[in-house]
Amino acid sequence: MRWIALTIVVVLAAGCSHKEPSRPGEQRSGLFLIEKGGRYGYMDRSGEIKIPPQFDQAAAFSDGLAAVAIASRAGYIDEQGKFAINPQFE
Repeated sequence: MRWIALTIVVVLAAGCSHKEPSRPGEQRSGLFLIEKGGRYGYMDRSGEIKIPPQFDQAAAFSDGLAAVAIASRAGYIDEQGKFAINPQFE
């Protein structure tokens, strides 16, 4: 019983690690996070804008998805800019 409680604590601690927020220019995939006029989007290595700046907040891509926010609701987009998970989280 004691090892179950320890395992739960370790799993919870691992899932609660703090990450620094993404910054414009950050890259974790083939797309770079950009900011223009207070909106966030993504460009490729050549400088071509692939996903126009349209989000209030955005994070770098990880495992093919990026967290983005519009009007205080967060969701996830794929590398083509389509919502994989619609904005529904506060």
